[in-house]
Amino acid sequence: MNLIIVTCPQLVNHRLVNQVSYINSSISSGLISSVQIICMSDAKLGGCVHSRYYPDNWDSDILLGWDFFLQNIYASIDQSANNHNLNYIENISPSSAFPARQLTKSEHSIARRHLYALKMISNSQSPCIVLEDDAIVANENLFFELINFINDWKKQHIFFDLTDEFIPVNCNEKRAFNSGNLKFSMRSIAITRTLMAYAIFPETAYQLYNSMKEYSLPIDMQFQVALKVLGLPGLSIINSPFSHGSKIGNNPSSVYQN
Repeated sequence: MNLIIVTCPQLVNHRLVNQVSYINSSISSGLISSVQIICMSDAKLGGCVHSRYYPDNWDSDILLGWDFFLQNIYASIDQSANNHNLNYIENISPSSAFPARQLTKSEHSIARRHLYALKMISNSQSPCIVLEDDAIVANENLFFELINFINDWKKQHIFFDLTDEFIPVNCNEKRAFNSGNLKFSMRSIAITRTLMAYAIFPETAYQLYNSMKEYSLPIDMQFQVALKVLGLPGLSIINSPFSHGSKIGNNPSSVYQN
């Protein structure tokens, strides 16, 4: 099992020391065979990833992924609070939820870093866990169990959504899948709630990389569109060993930079 951390030069000193300390025991135990950090400048990164930005495809890509984006909206809203939330979901449209806009410089940087991660994995021989730099290992034992689970997985044509419950998994008993202490929701088409943590095999990384070299949306949303277009199945973890630092206030998010 390999591990890739996606970050940028400005955040290396602030985040990487603590993050590596969280995964140090998995490295020393041999569960993680290599750790690679994507932290080069945007200029250098541009020479590693040959991607193209097509803002005119925003509306069509939103429509392609709309069913999945709506699931995430539905899961994020406290439906028990009042009827206003339910009315909002019933009347929401793709264009009102996600009006077309230009991506920020930071969003382009993040997109290329995830694309480069996919390119690296596609050229490897092993499955890989990808973590953004605000992913915190909150449960070490569960993290070890997850590594072994993915290493033993036989069907490589799959996407592992490993993010925490900031956006809950919308699941039912028919989709439930347990392995030891790990709990998953099985999906005929994989979902990606955020890209804070995910895992894939080289073949799947190759397919995703080629599908997303042309993009119009923030990269987490573009991932979802690609997963649908490719028809990739997935497992979404319910009890993730990771915690999303920027979502719970431990780290400022880099997504909102201009």
